Amino acid sequence: METNNEFNRRDFLRVTAAGAAGVAVLGQSAKSYAAAKGANDKIRIGGIGCGGQGRSLIGAFTDNAADWNCEVVAVCDLYDKRKEMGQDRAGGKAKVYHDYEDLLNHPDLDAVIVATPDHWHAKICLDALESGLNVYCEKPFSHTPYEALAVHNKVQETGLTLQVGSQHTADGSYYAGRKALQEGLIGKPLWTETGYARNNPNGEWNWTIDEEAKPGVNLDWNKWLGSAPKIPWDPDRYFRFRKYYDYSGGIATDLFYHKLAPFMIVFEDEMPLRASAGGGKFIFKDDREVPDTSFNVIDYPSGHSIVLHSSMCNSMGVPDRIHGQKANLDIIGDNKIRIRAEKPFMEEFKDKHDGQEEIIIQGEDRPDHRKNFLDAVRGLDWLHLDSKRGYATQVGISLGVYALRQGKSVAWDETKGVIDAGPDDFHGGVAGKFPPSFLGNSWKGAA
Repeated sequence: METNNEFNRRDFLRVTAAGAAGVAVLGQSAKSYAAAKGANDKIRIGGIGCGGQGRSLIGAFTDNAADWNCEVVAVCDLYDKRKEMGQDRAGGKAKVYHDYEDLLNHPDLDAVIVATPDHWHAKICLDALESGLNVYCEKPFSHTPYEALAVHNKVQETGLTLQVGSQHTADGSYYAGRKALQEGLIGKPLWTETGYARNNPNGEWNWTIDEEAKPGVNLDWNKWLGSAPKIPWDPDRYFRFRKYYDYSGGIATDLFYHKLAPFMIVFEDEMPLRASAGGGKFIFKDDREVPDTSFNVIDYPSGHSIVLHSSMCNSMGVPDRIHGQKANLDIIGDNKIRIRAEKPFMEEFKDKHDGQEEIIIQGEDRPDHRKNFLDAVRGLDWLHLDSKRGYATQVGISLGVYALRQGKSVAWDETKGVIDAGPDDFHGGVAGKFPPSFLGNSWKGAA
């Protein structure tokens, strides 16, 4: 199977050779053509969301502005204090906006960073793409799989560039792992284990509540709620949104996304069949809705499962490992993988690898994930985490969230692009109206 990234690599080379005719070769829309940048053109960026991660991304593009030939020219947030902090992190000269819709109309803008709470990701991405702008969207791709499909469809329609912000996909180990599987080095892959472990005695995501935040004075609470249920001001939900299902999926969307997305490189963006889950609130007894310990099992139609482990109360993690019938493949860092034979197949393995019981394979170096986005906007590189991979990852992650909340396995119908979850009221009981009304029919149909 050929991956979308490999397709892009060849087409970029073909466009380079064809020069200006490359636009016609790729069939770019008028919007994507207008948004395309030459290798020497400065890319002008707007930052939407100036919380911690938003400022981190604004800072990364600003600190590397000379080398990456970019500039953050506008920032936006619904809290006045964060607006000022975002502007400061952009170097002090960026135009400040309250509403992201106004930022999208900033003169000569080329791209936006979306770093809001999860429940806003899809709406802003859709509006940005409709405005002819390229998008760097912080993970997770969206709040629901329907939203992810709608955004992927819009990317396909516009031909614009969208990168999901999960930097683990810049690790060359996973590209080496994909090649190893294609060459049959571990036999039939059976199951993969990966995870993300922390130990935070204060309670994960219990970030500081800023007492200066005053809704109706310096913070727009009603707009922040967006498509989520309308409720009175709750500073815990605003400053610690990852604890609540109306805005996030907790461990799954914050951390599992980082672990599943790179394995989608290895398994070529395969869509999941179903997911089951376990876990709960075993230590943290505050008002959070999301678990502090969680385990997701995602089954794929090719006959392979990915098991995601996580606890926010114990930092002993699990290896990033693919278990095959004939050998096991470990992601060991520094763009390297290690393959060690299973005992029944050891002699066969040694015969093929100069008597070695295990081998180390060096993967290729890949650029910084954010620079990769800019390079792709310029047509110089393929994306690490494009909308197709982002969509495949989001479906697997979301199924795990729903399975844990429902207490049983949840299936995905890829032909329809819908969850096969049982009771009609299931979606409404999970995270508000599904799919959100702002999607209209844009989510319908599988990618």
